[in-house]
Amino acid sequence: MATLSSAYITLADITKRQTTDKSISDIVEILAQQTPVARAGYVEVCNEGKKHRTTLRAALPSSPTWVQYYSRITPVKSTTRQVEDTTGMAEAMTSIDKRLYDATKDKAKLRLQEAVGVLETFAQELESTFFYGNTATSPLEFLGLAPRMNNLSTAENKNQIVDGGGTGSTNTSIYGVTWGPRSAHLLIPEGVPGGVVREDKGEVRDSNTDGVIYLVEELFKQHMGFAMPDWRYQFRIPNLDVNTLGTSSEPDLVNLIISAYYRLPSRKSTSGFSADGSPISIKPVIYCNSRIKEALHKQMLRQPNGMLTKGEFFGEEVMMCLGMAILETDGIVSTESRVT
Repeated sequence: MATLSSAYITLADITKRQTTDKSISDIVEILAQQTPVARAGYVEVCNEGKKHRTTLRAALPSSPTWVQYYSRITPVKSTTRQVEDTTGMAEAMTSIDKRLYDATKDKAKLRLQEAVGVLETFAQELESTFFYGNTATSPLEFLGLAPRMNNLSTAENKNQIVDGGGTGSTNTSIYGVTWGPRSAHLLIPEGVPGGVVREDKGEVRDSNTDGVIYLVEELFKQHMGFAMPDWRYQFRIPNLDVNTLGTSSEPDLVNLIISAYYRLPSRKSTSGFSADGSPISIKPVIYCNSRIKEALHKQMLRQPNGMLTKGEFFGEEVMMCLGMAILETDGIVSTESRVT
């Protein structure tokens, strides 16, 4: 019975949601989290079915030849290499005994409440996987941001990683992501709808050696991945020890962000497009958790040169630093090990 109650909606679950007239009461979503990547990440369709292939410039052509009249010119060429990113598929299902469902007064509201909860878990899972998904250890996921920027010494993108100085395993990171078709984007397979697909499976007959039961089920599924074609427009500030925040030894978050900002090739990317298709310049978006955002907010208020500004991101007023929106996410943990 313990297994049943953890996977299926029970009479006890419904009783806890009912008012005195047996209708379903509203639920206060105290478990909802901050998931800005799930809400506003730029999305591209995979160019290889369920995979996405990006061609990168590996080397420029040789320098042009200085000539005089009748001199011969040596042909030159550049070289390229390809990177392939995969997508992952996540699914969930709600299931309720048909007899219990028929006995519920407000059937539509019950199913809607369950759907809202499931959609929130999908958003949180996408948020967490975007930062920490690792196909080396969990091959069914997609490769996230942290494993791509996790080496300060030998990685090709090591210049984009600014060490925050923390040690141990109570660290967190600030991530800078420049969303766009040429810099960084979420992926959906070709022919697959974006976002979470909700399918009403209706009444389902389930039978095994114990007998037959009829269930009312809904299926939820999402197919998603991540590609980072140009790592020069992203940055990570790891090794921020959360135990030092608010003390005299806390990291100088403002200076670290300034250092990361100047690791970007031009401080802006023309990889975005407006509604009419014309290219636009876009700034990186800064992602951090609430503990870092609080400390950063306090540090910026102490700056005499007005580092703290306000701006707009997808219609919401947000805090900004150097023109970059600072977005709070619960997808970034405070238990990262030191990046070396």
